[in-house]
Amino acid sequence: MLNDAGLPNKYWGDAVLHAAHIINRLPTKSLESKSTPYEAYTGSRPSVSHLRVFGCTAHTYIPWILGE
Repeated sequence: MLNDAGLPNKYWGDAVLHAAHIINRLPTKSLESKSTPYEAYTGSRPSVSHLRVFGCTAHTYIPWILGE
C-alpha cells in the first residue's frame, strides 16, 4: 500500500490500520453465514461508501468566522 501510494515508511502504522479496517468489512468463509466480521460483531451490514484509495489527496474544510 505504501509503495503504490508513494508514501514514506513513517505511514506504516496508518497503512496497517487501513488494511485491518478493510478486511473487517469483507465477507469471509470462516463465518457460517459467509458474512463480514463487522456484521457478525455488530449485527448490521457495514457501509463501504466512505472508503477511498490509500494515499489519495484529501482536503480539509476549516470554517473561519468572519469579522472576529
